[in-house]
Amino acid sequence: MITNERAQRRKWTGSRASCVLRTTCLRHARSALPCPARFLLLSPYYLIGNCRIRQLLRIFATLCAVLLTTVSAWSAERPAEKVLNNLVTEIVNARQEGLLGRKTIPFESQTRGRHHVAVEGPVMLWLDNEPRPLCAGQHPGLPAEAMRHLPRGAHSLAVTGHPSQISVRKIPILQHAFYHAGDRWNVQHGPMDDWDFLQKHFLPNVNVIISVGSDNPPGYEEALESGIRWISNAAGTRHYGRKDYLLEWKRLGRHWLTTTINPFRERTDVTADEAYETWSRASGLNDPLFDGVLIDEFGGGDQPKYTGYRQALEKIYANPQFEGKTCSPYSYASGILSNDLSRDFARAAVQGGGHLHIERYLVEQPTRQAASEHIHQHFQPGWNMPRYNQDFPGVVQHTVMVLGYMSAVGESLNVDPGVDFKVYMDLQMHALATQTAYKGLGGLQQYTCSYADAETVRWASRLFRHYAIEGNTNLLSEELGYDYELTHIQNQDFMEGTSA
Repeated sequence: MITNERAQRRKWTGSRASCVLRTTCLRHARSALPCPARFLLLSPYYLIGNCRIRQLLRIFATLCAVLLTTVSAWSAERPAEKVLNNLVTEIVNARQEGLLGRKTIPFESQTRGRHHVAVEGPVMLWLDNEPRPLCAGQHPGLPAEAMRHLPRGAHSLAVTGHPSQISVRKIPILQHAFYHAGDRWNVQHGPMDDWDFLQKHFLPNVNVIISVGSDNPPGYEEALESGIRWISNAAGTRHYGRKDYLLEWKRLGRHWLTTTINPFRERTDVTADEAYETWSRASGLNDPLFDGVLIDEFGGGDQPKYTGYRQALEKIYANPQFEGKTCSPYSYASGILSNDLSRDFARAAVQGGGHLHIERYLVEQPTRQAASEHIHQHFQPGWNMPRYNQDFPGVVQHTVMVLGYMSAVGESLNVDPGVDFKVYMDLQMHALATQTAYKGLGGLQQYTCSYADAETVRWASRLFRHYAIEGNTNLLSEELGYDYELTHIQNQDFMEGTSA
């Protein structure tokens, strides 16, 4: 006679064949799920016994189906990243995606790097698990936009309030060169080391400040008398910036670098130990408030010294003392990418997190046509970036293009009074933002503010925002009605004497 207990067990488990079938199905289902779900799926079978397994599995299968449907629906409704130009990719556009009512907006960063977040309306945002608000709309004391260097992977924005827009964009490195460069001759042309001037006109549109350091920067003595500390080198001979300014900048999630020299340019052979001893002393590597160092500068080649340079960088990156710090070389023209040994040195810089800084200082041309041809010659031909990307795949993403905006008296690219230098700057930036060879360009820098007048510095900041934050592809100068060749002035260089 079959007992009630045995009958109940047979009722729940069925025949041996059906048990085998259920176990086989479970194994197939288990293999398609992530590891935690695999355990949960089979653990009731092993831990509870057969009596309730069918009921539990039905409940669990329903929960999994709901979860997978929700995830699938979320994935399906999120559009792919939108490439706005070579420099900017839009990851989130809450208004277009219908996300303005959500309390949490997740997003995925495909690569590590700089991101720009902006809000509109009465709203406050928190990024990931940061304890402080990231940005806010219509809130005194908090900015309506922010920049962060984010790792690759999943992130989220917690939303409080009623936004009318939220956007997240992947943007390039945007550098200010230089803060306290030590060049005092141009101080009368503009307050280039004045923190208030920079905060108002330039710093909102950059995410990296570079300091060269000065032996007696403006305001240094007054700050010391007031008890304000400066960040200086170990010898106390170069001063990079006030500590309170650095702390303010770092609270914004942005980076600060210093420079150091390459004293070996005239030599052909340099040992790794020589280069290491020189560059490892840089304040950018040793002070906790700095994020790395730019080494100025290199011409490229296959001289044995480039093997020493490479080994020195590898030694710096391997030293736990410099964890999280980067080393980035300046290269006049693209010489560092033109030969095998210097290219290996460039790879070593990139592998540690640094960027190649390629200098392109283009002199003004007399006509719009000549200007376009000159820019094309230096940016586009086969021997240039397209070729380097073949020899060093992905190099564009690790390159900061250093354009020249020297426009004041002295070392100047603004040499023709018959044309508008601001339009010339715009043409160069437009080429980098739109020409195919520069897709995904790593960053931009204008060199250098101490050789520029205040108007040019402000214009460079507007170009950064137009192309590298807003992601536009039109010429800003055309939008504003600027012409390259000036018509309101004649005989600009007095080539016809003083009577015209």
